[in-house]
Amino acid sequence: MGEVFFRMTADALRIRSGLALVGNAYAHCSSKQGQKQEFENKLWRHAAIYGVRRRAAMTNVQESGRAGPTSTAYSRTSLTYNCTARENMNNPSAAVDPARLLLRHTLATLAYRAGKTLRGAPESFPSFSLGEKGRTPADILAHMGDLFDWALSIARGQQAWHNSKPLPWAQEAERFFKTLQAFDDYLASDAPLGAPVEKLFQGPIADALTHTGQIAILRRMAGCAVKGENYFRADITAGRVGNEQAPPNVEF
Repeated sequence: MGEVFFRMTADALRIRSGLALVGNAYAHCSSKQGQKQEFENKLWRHAAIYGVRRRAAMTNVQESGRAGPTSTAYSRTSLTYNCTARENMNNPSAAVDPARLLLRHTLATLAYRAGKTLRGAPESFPSFSLGEKGRTPADILAHMGDLFDWALSIARGQQAWHNSKPLPWAQEAERFFKTLQAFDDYLASDAPLGAPVEKLFQGPIADALTHTGQIAILRRMAGCAVKGENYFRADITAGRVGNEQAPPNVEF
């Protein structure tokens, strides 16, 4: 049972890529202290491989009162794993919610990609249309700003939606990055989230990523295509969500 649970825990660490894992991991193993210690050591070694820092091991020790096969009560120890973000490596004592950090990195990725599709567009592009039923780039960009006003309202626990009329292209782009910054600032704070991070991702963020792709496609169709790029090599950092982004490393 111990080895099986260890593999499950290892998979969780691998999938979450260093997310904080709080649990009674080795309380599920044999009640023999030696086997528990071996399990704990294995878990810490695995955690080290995936960049998870041991910040407060062996905390919240509680006598469970349960009797093992030999009627000897054993102690259940809660293990706390905290990851430290790369952006915060100089402050090892700071606890980081890795789910929120991943969400912030997604916002930074969106800012990088969206910024590239918005910059350098000709004056005629915001009104480019494929027909009466198609939305113009200006319409799409205004909607993207609305998405992050909505995202912030959800995070604050006061969900609200508002449809905005498009502003001139430069002003609408500025508004979009301001809404992105406001949402990122909230995620960077200690304020509680009014919804799970998974919901915030699958709703407004995923929607905005889709619309960024739409604008990129419309630019190609309008004859002002954006250069391709190896985004794996891009310099993207959580917290950098404005129009000012690092220059591309590998374009083609």
